[in-house]
Amino acid sequence: MEDQLTLFDESGRLEVRNIGGNLDARDTNGSLSAEAVGGRAELTASFGAIAFSDLRNGVTVAGTNCQVNGRKVTGNATVRNTFGAVELTDVSGAADVENRNGRLTVRDIRGPAKLVNQFGEIDAAGIGGDATVSNSNSRITLADVSGSADVKGSFGEVHVTRVKKGTKIVSGNGRVALADSGGPSYVRTSFGSVEAARIAGDLTVENSNSSVRASDIKGAVSVRSSFGAVVLEGVQGKIEVDDQNGAVDVKGLSGGGCQDVTAKTSFAPIRVAIPEGAGYTVTARTSFGKVRSDLPIASTGALSEEGITGKISDGRCRMSLTNNNGNIEIVKAK
Repeated sequence: MEDQLTLFDESGRLEVRNIGGNLDARDTNGSLSAEAVGGRAELTASFGAIAFSDLRNGVTVAGTNCQVNGRKVTGNATVRNTFGAVELTDVSGAADVENRNGRLTVRDIRGPAKLVNQFGEIDAAGIGGDATVSNSNSRITLADVSGSADVKGSFGEVHVTRVKKGTKIVSGNGRVALADSGGPSYVRTSFGSVEAARIAGDLTVENSNSSVRASDIKGAVSVRSSFGAVVLEGVQGKIEVDDQNGAVDVKGLSGGGCQDVTAKTSFAPIRVAIPEGAGYTVTARTSFGKVRSDLPIASTGALSEEGITGKISDGRCRMSLTNNNGNIEIVKAK
């Protein structure tokens, strides 16, 4: 059985260093610090600060009205805190952190990380495994994740960058920005714009009451939105857009490949730029608007200002454009 040191203090500063076995240290109404602990460390404090470093067999922290600052943990780190900022750096295992009413900053976790906060920003980078992040009423910033990312937020912006595997973001009432995701990615939000760039797989976006902009997408893109413009550029896979009361602009299509394009909106224009050499079988219909094409279309049906059915070049791909109270334009890509 490993040696254990148990310490308790009610109103002062408790400092512990160079303990070979396990440590159970508790302080109320004072500060608590632990350094160079060889066994498992359990640290509990209230109305003070908790600091720890060089813990060699993991740590469990419980703080109330505390500032928590920890670094260099071998093993797993579990932190629960309220009404104070938490900073955690250099953990060789997993990190499980829940905080309320204070900023949460995490760096260099070589295992997976689960981070939860309320009424305080989450700023995390350098996660060696999967990252699961949840926050309400504040901003989320997450970067450099070696696994996948599952992010939930509300009433705050969400910024996620450089995730090696897939990414899932569910938010509301805040802007979402996603870049450099290495796998399939999903974003859902409302009352905030969505920006996605350099996605290695498919991208699915569900938004309402704001815009969607996506660029350099290696897979397919599916967007459902309302009351905001949808701009897609450099999508290599199939495109599906269902928008309401927002313009749709599709450009940067692949000239040599073949990708189906389906776009629908109302009370705003649809514009699709087609590169040289691309072939489409086109169905374009609108009401209370006009359909115009800069490219020659070999008609396979009746032509009118409100509708075109026919082929551009060899017609290899399918293009379906539907509008209500708005124009449709098919233009040459520049």
